[in-house]
Amino acid sequence: MQIDFNSLPLVTSPHLYLDKHYKQPHPNGILSTKIFGPLQNYRCDCGKYSTKILYNGLRCDVCGVQCVHSDVRYTTFAKIKLTFNVVRYQGATSLQKWLKSKKTILDPLQNELYRSLGIYLKYNQTKDTIDVVDIYNPNDEFILPLAITGIYTLYLGLYTIRKYFASHKAVELLSHFTNEVLVTPPATRPSIISDTLGSKKGERKILSSDLDEAYCRLLSTEQNNNKHKETSNIDNYYKMVETSIKLNTGIAINDEELRLFDVVSSFYQFAYDQIYDLAAKTLSGKQGIIRSSFLGKSVDFSSRSVIVTDPKLLTHEIRIPKASFIKLFFIEYLRYIRTYKDTDYKILRQLIRNSELNNVNDKLDYVDEFIEYFFTKTPKKDRLVICNRVPSLNFKGDVKFC
Repeated sequence: MQIDFNSLPLVTSPHLYLDKHYKQPHPNGILSTKIFGPLQNYRCDCGKYSTKILYNGLRCDVCGVQCVHSDVRYTTFAKIKLTFNVVRYQGATSLQKWLKSKKTILDPLQNELYRSLGIYLKYNQTKDTIDVVDIYNPNDEFILPLAITGIYTLYLGLYTIRKYFASHKAVELLSHFTNEVLVTPPATRPSIISDTLGSKKGERKILSSDLDEAYCRLLSTEQNNNKHKETSNIDNYYKMVETSIKLNTGIAINDEELRLFDVVSSFYQFAYDQIYDLAAKTLSGKQGIIRSSFLGKSVDFSSRSVIVTDPKLLTHEIRIPKASFIKLFFIEYLRYIRTYKDTDYKILRQLIRNSELNNVNDKLDYVDEFIEYFFTKTPKKDRLVICNRVPSLNFKGDVKFC
């Protein structure tokens, strides 16, 4: 599903509820009825709109809640807008591959070394390549005069190269950063409210999900660092770096405020990574939502099914890649080259070791000769292989059975 971030509403508050009784979600929080939809079907918070016939689809002018079915809380997304950029969860691997040995600068728990030493970006305008170097050489015009000490300065360096040199490589690397975080629908991360956990009689307690707490940590980080919003504007520092490039002062910029922004960025990155780690944990694994709630369960009107080839095909009409064929009949191949090609035992042992490492392909010696021999000299009963896969539980109306 493609989600348009530009049209998503903003979540700004780290608070889940307005009151200690947990009855009214915060209007700007991650459980908001104003953003995600009503808790009760076709009923707004204030009660002004409370019937489907008269008010279906209308938004209350008092509390701002839309009069719709509460199931929209399963499908409505929102976003969090951040002051500082973070590395996308999906793009972290690509950036780490580019940074090579300096990839720990992206890790919020291991980047302290670079805050004192720094690394530098070397841009080759002819080849449009960006490399990372340890030492700044003022005589090398291709090295950006900016000490990279964290995620903020790394983004600033790439932003400068993109804007000053119109680099396509910088555009590609910058695409792995973002300042927007997706907030999943609240009904997919349910919280439990209990009347029995409190120390006082009648006191209520909330057991929020780990994902809710991770979102709240990120929102608290954003709220606490909102004071840096104006000073951290990337264009202001771009002008500073641009001036340094033009003047060629021979001194790399290593500003105290920039190092502070790198520290703050690491807080953002840590909270952001936690959100995606928890989201992946919630969905995947044996304890994840998909396997624990759907797969392997007794579901009404469902049965086990397997994916098979067209039953009308004859056995000899089914084709497989040559590499797969060699893996399936590897023992026969070894017997063939030993019997008919007088292959040395040392070579056979090496081939067996390679097969244990799953390093068998169709580039072996005498493969074509073996295939011709196999289909002309061996009995048909020795050419059959039964392939199977783990069956999946599917609704009968969604699959066709052969």
